[in-house]
Amino acid sequence: MDSHSTGPQKLHIVLISGLSGAGKTLALKTLEDHDYFAIDNLPASLLDPLAMLLEQQQEITKVALVMDGRDPAFLEEAPAIVEGLRAHHHSVTFLFLDANREILIRRFAESRRPHPLARSGPVAKGIELEQEVLEPLRQVATKVLDTSATNVHELRRMIIDAAEPQTDASLHLHV
Repeated sequence: MDSHSTGPQKLHIVLISGLSGAGKTLALKTLEDHDYFAIDNLPASLLDPLAMLLEQQQEITKVALVMDGRDPAFLEEAPAIVEGLRAHHHSVTFLFLDANREILIRRFAESRRPHPLARSGPVAKGIELEQEVLEPLRQVATKVLDTSATNVHELRRMIIDAAEPQTDASLHLHV
């Protein structure tokens, strides 16, 4: 069967962003476990070429991408990126993962990893800076998920519920 005969394939794209320590890695792995093609830290400049490549094949229909402050271009271009993907008739869900400051500090202490924006300084300062830098992304997100009070299993369920494309209200039963 010729994949070009039906026109470009429409994709379901989930963009994941948010604060460090709020669960972006877990979100990406959860979606990967649910048959999403998963990519972490894709530069914004490669998103359009990736979408064009995926439109031309039939195997991959769901894509999950973590894109955040590691790419300054994404911070500036996020609204245009989302609108551009939608203009090509792709379904786009933009998830922003958030958590309260005390929880994030505790998570960094438990993992013994430095905060990416405060490598040699206090974690709290890195969190404060990241909140400020990422606020524009939070404002354009489709859904903001507060992960403060969730365990791993609850967070996985939240991610799946938030990421799956919204369909009509009809009941689908698979036996």
